[in-house]
Amino acid sequence: MPKRILSAALAASILGVTVPAHAQQAQAIPDSANNYEGDTIAFLRKTDVILLQTDNSTGKITQKAGTVCAAKGASFRGISTAIITQPGGAAGAATGELFVATKDEPLCAAGAPTISEGDQIFLTSDQLNTDELYTRRGITFGALAVPFKYELGAHQKMKPSATVGPYLGYKFDDAVAGLSIAPIVFFGASDIPISKSETTVANATDTNAFGLSGGAGFIGSIKKSFHMGAVIGWDHVDRSQQYLYSNKPWLAVIFGWSIQN
Repeated sequence: MPKRILSAALAASILGVTVPAHAQQAQAIPDSANNYEGDTIAFLRKTDVILLQTDNSTGKITQKAGTVCAAKGASFRGISTAIITQPGGAAGAATGELFVATKDEPLCAAGAPTISEGDQIFLTSDQLNTDELYTRRGITFGALAVPFKYELGAHQKMKPSATVGPYLGYKFDDAVAGLSIAPIVFFGASDIPISKSETTVANATDTNAFGLSGGAGFIGSIKKSFHMGAVIGWDHVDRSQQYLYSNKPWLAVIFGWSIQN
């Protein structure tokens, strides 16, 4: 499961800063990388697909015409993951995704019948993982871990702070350019180190406090390997801590890499 790790300093990534252990909590948050339900794809070239249809009397999905060639530009909306018997009598079964045509879509051969609105197609997992086959857009979600922040309050400074939580956004993929970008919002919990200079509590000592964090920004990648992003957020800490940066904005910018389990 990918987890975007954003830092306030690009130099930190070059120096190989260790992500705080709290960031590993993000492993429990699911992501949408392999979930196509509701997403729209559009083919960038002619593509062989398995054409299916639903029997209105039984509700069963059956092959309508076996494998057909969908034209470049044909678009479909994701429905669900499926396992189907291989076409043409081939042994075994294929795992992949079901998609539905939201309008009549052309086949490759001129004058051939169209893929009708409501018809379903099946793409194998291998096809879905093929580079530059289709563009994709739709809701995205996952885990966001922010180990460093640049505080934008009156006393500006960069400091570590383990913020982990889910994000929700809308993803746009451009397979030709190799770009992926998603505006997001996020909300999570933070373990915030508070030094005695960052609080107005009398005779304070260095401590850690629990906080709630939220914000917005964007995340993205180039060629699925170089990760980028920027988020602006706010931490809320209990008033008893008298934390100078509570409810003040902070910034985290591109880090250049990501952690995957």
